[in-house]
Amino acid sequence: MKRDNAIIGLSVLLAVVVALTVFSASLPALGNTAEQNAAVTVNTTAVIVCAQNGSADYPVNYWNFTGQAGATVDNPTNDIGGTQDVGTNHKPVACLNNTNEQTMTVYINAGTFSSDTVYQELYNNSATTPSGWSSNIQGAGDITYGSLAQNVNGTLWLRVILKSAGSGASTFNVTCEA
Repeated sequence: MKRDNAIIGLSVLLAVVVALTVFSASLPALGNTAEQNAAVTVNTTAVIVCAQNGSADYPVNYWNFTGQAGATVDNPTNDIGGTQDVGTNHKPVACLNNTNEQTMTVYINAGTFSSDTVYQELYNNSATTPSGWSSNIQGAGDITYGSLAQNVNGTLWLRVILKSAGSGASTFNVTCEA
């Protein structure tokens, strides 16, 4: 019996093509890939500045410090009538309430008072009464207040050292992120 090398070669080639076709059919199909992007900004609504009792139903929009030039004032009164009392537990000028479903890292930002009326602004986040004060936060940018779990309140104790007679204002911002 005579071997026909050409037929054997073609048969082997055909067997390889069939095997590759069957094998490649069992592989998962490769799809297209897509890039995804997420633009995330800090949250300005999840943590609410609210009443001394921590209820988000009573938002606090501002507070006032009153005193003589050179005085240290730590009894501001908020717009809903709550006056901070550093000698009484749970009587800060306001509370911060996390209304988000996640634990949020909270940042505070105390702007610089206009008219050169305030020399320094200090804060404390003690749960009961302030036992010490931060360094000057006025105009210092975002400062990490701490983390608040869902429906947990944090206290906001404030103190200013007044400088010059007059009337001044600043913006106090609270932002957060998970």
